[in-house]
Amino acid sequence: MPPIPSLTSRPRIVLAEDDTLLLEALSRLLEPAFEVVGTASDGDEAVRVALRAQPDLVLLDARMPRASGFDAARRLRAELPGTPVVFLTANR
Repeated sequence: MPPIPSLTSRPRIVLAEDDTLLLEALSRLLEPAFEVVGTASDGDEAVRVALRAQPDLVLLDARMPRASGFDAARRLRAELPGTPVVFLTANR
């Protein structure tokens, strides 16, 4: 289980989104409240980054190349069972 952030620190987050512009916008939007400790553009990379960074939260796009957010979430549940995973997706 990841450590609980202190009241003075921001929760550490990994963002995974295959749209570069959206990934950058999300990072800027969340940065005041979260410490963005890693980003990824596909599900496989999201798992690698999260395992290395040990974040407090992982935000995943549902549809990404190589491995979907759903595939990544299944792997993260096995490898980082105490880390919450939140899905964010958009349909254009």
